[in-house]
Amino acid sequence: MKKLLKKSLAVILTALMLMSTVPVTVSAAEATADSIGATSGTTGDCTWALDDEGTLTISGNGAMADYALNLNAPWEKYEFSTVVIDYGVTNIGDAAFYNCRNLQHISISDTVTYIGQSAFSLCEHLINIDLPNSITSIGFRAFYSCKKLTSITIPNSVTSISESLFSCCTGLKKISIPNSVVDIGDGAFTACESLTNITIPNSVTRIGYSAFSCCENLTNITISESVTSIEEYAFIDCSSITSVVIPSSVTNIGEYALGYYFNNFNND
Repeated sequence: MKKLLKKSLAVILTALMLMSTVPVTVSAAEATADSIGATSGTTGDCTWALDDEGTLTISGNGAMADYALNLNAPWEKYEFSTVVIDYGVTNIGDAAFYNCRNLQHISISDTVTYIGQSAFSLCEHLINIDLPNSITSIGFRAFYSCKKLTSITIPNSVTSISESLFSCCTGLKKISIPNSVVDIGDGAFTACESLTNITIPNSVTRIGYSAFSCCENLTNITISESVTSIEEYAFIDCSSITSVVIPSSVTNIGEYALGYYFNNFNND
C-alpha cells in the first residue's frame, strides 16, 4: 500500500513538473489589450495607446471594433481625459467610449465617416468635440446624456439626426443644424433642458416623435417651409414656448405634438 501511494505521488509530481515547463502561447493582441496593466492594443483594423498624460490615441487605417454593454472596450478600465482619433481611422465603433465618465475632449480626424451607436453615451464630463465634414452618419444615442456638452455644430455632410442622438444632454445650449439634414429623428433632443432657441433649416422635412420633448427652457422655434410632418409629442412639455408659427408646407401634425391635441387641423 505504501509503495502504491509513493508511486502515485511520484506520478503527480512528475506531471506538475512537466506542466510548469510547457510554454504558453499568447497572441500579440491578448498580450497587450487583455493583459492586466496593458496600455496599448488592437481594436478592429486599428491600434490604441494610452499615454501618461491621460490621452488615448486610436491609430491605423480602417474601422475600430464595435463593442456593447456586455463587451467593454479594452481601455474601459483606465482613466483618461482626451481621445484622439488619428488620420486613417474611418469608423468609431459602437459603444467605443460608452460610460467613459472622465472623458472631456475628443479630436476626430477628417478620415472618419461614421460614429457608431452609443459611441460616447454617458460621457458626462465631455465638454468639447470637433466633428469634421467627413462624417456622413452618426448612430443612435451616440451622445446620449453628455451632460456637460454645451454646444455642437453638426457638419453639413450629415443628412439625418438619428434617434436620441443628443437626448438628455442637459447642458446643451446651442445646436447648429445644417441645410443638409432632412430628418430629425425620434427623441433626438429630448430633455435638452438648456436649449432656448432652435432653427429648423430649409431642408428638413420631418420632425420626429418626441424630438424636442421636455426642453423646458426652449422659447423660440423657427420651422422652415420644407417641413411637411411634425410627429407626435415633438414639442410636448416645452413649457416656455408661448407661440409657434407653423408653415403652410406642414400637412401632418401628430397628437400632442405641440403639447396639446390637434383635433381639427388643416393648412388652408
